[in-house]
Amino acid sequence: MQTETPEILLNALTKQWRGKILVRNILKSVSFSLIISATGRFLLGLNFTESLLTGGLFFLVLFLVWNFLDHLKSTSVEHIVRHLDRTAPELEESSALIIKEESSLSVLERLQKDRLVKAIPQLCEQEL
Repeated sequence: MQTETPEILLNALTKQWRGKILVRNILKSVSFSLIISATGRFLLGLNFTESLLTGGLFFLVLFLVWNFLDHLKSTSVEHIVRHLDRTAPELEESSALIIKEESSLSVLERLQKDRLVKAIPQLCEQEL
């Protein structure tokens, strides 16, 4: 994992973050649809098929709505960089240097970026 560039690692973190958001949305949708299905079955007197269809419909609607709302937030590499700056003090709030063009960096920024390149693989091995 140490041969990978920081850009590749940030892209991998972005994909991992999006996957976790998808799993979160699935779990939220399943839990709410089960509650709706059980409510329909036991409180409203729906038969098994009707409560199952109601739960399935609610799952679909909730899953689509939550994914649409999360899509509006659009998790990107820039979001991951800001998250790293907030949660990893060893990066000294300099993670944005990784996504800046090399030619636009000053000498001090290049030195800081070299330190980041060494620190990010260890961060990726930890749970963020």
